[in-house]
Amino acid sequence: GVSLWLKTAEVQPHPDSQLFLIDTKDALRSHRFSTRNTGVSWVSMYVNGGAAPSISWSSIPTSTWTHVHLETDVEIRDPMTIMALAIEEQVEDGQDFAGNLKGQLAEVYLWSRPLQAFEAAATSRGFN
Repeated sequence: GVSLWLKTAEVQPHPDSQLFLIDTKDALRSHRFSTRNTGVSWVSMYVNGGAAPSISWSSIPTSTWTHVHLETDVEIRDPMTIMALAIEEQVEDGQDFAGNLKGQLAEVYLWSRPLQAFEAAATSRGFN
C-alpha cells in the first residue's frame, strides 16, 4: 500500500486534463490513481484514518492537509511517480506538464504488506 499526506490546490493549472496522484509504468496502468480514473489493483482507500466511501478522486478533499492510504491487491514492482504522470519524454523548459497535480506532499510511505484498518488509521496520526 501507499500512505501519504497531501494538500492539493483547489485550482489546478490544467483542470481539463487527467491529473495524477499516483502513476506507474506498468503496461496495463492498473496502479494509476488520477482525477479521472482509478486502476483496478486498488482495493481499499482510507482518508484521514477512516474508510473512504469510494476508491476515487472525489473522496479526497482539496485545499487542506489530508492523509490518504491506498491498498493494492498485487505487489507494485514498477517505477512509481507521485503527483505526476510517469513519462519518458523531456518537457521543454518553462512548460507545465498537463498530468502534474498541483499541491504539496509529505510523509510518503510504501508498505510491503496490506495494512489492517487500525494500522491505516494509526499512520494518519503520524510517527513523530
